[in-house]
Amino acid sequence: MPEAEGLKETIAVEEAAEPSTQYCTFRFENELYGIEIDQIQEIINLQRIFPVPRAPNYIMGVINLRGNIVPVIDIKPILKLPLWKQDVNSRIVLINAENVIVGIVVDEIGDVVSLTGSKIEPLDIKQDDERSKFLMGISKLPDKVLVILDARRIIDDTKLGAA
Repeated sequence: MPEAEGLKETIAVEEAAEPSTQYCTFRFENELYGIEIDQIQEIINLQRIFPVPRAPNYIMGVINLRGNIVPVIDIKPILKLPLWKQDVNSRIVLINAENVIVGIVVDEIGDVVSLTGSKIEPLDIKQDDERSKFLMGISKLPDKVLVILDARRIIDDTKLGAA
């Protein structure tokens, strides 16, 4: 069976050659989400969020981050999840897409996972569903499913690029 062994080696080399991307994971309720680690500037503890009058319901307000004003959003209403509730594990994930920084409140930070493109599957969601534009795909991890968010679309489509 040397041919079978050679085939296994070829498959292993092809899999190793496929580039992987790292994702920072976090939880909303009991669901696991992730954003490409290259799009995350930093993760900070909760701090005072100053409300913005007449802002859409997903804009929680702004924070002062070392002298810079940064909008903070609750993406849960956009994803059709219950509104965010502060918890001891809550954090603000600062995403940076094309030099625009926005904070997203999350229930809890998870691990960093590495995925190849072949491990990410398209979502079975209708294109006219508002959530579809923010979701890049899903990946089945050994003990859970990871939903991958598109940080650029979050910033662009929530009109925060002009904030």
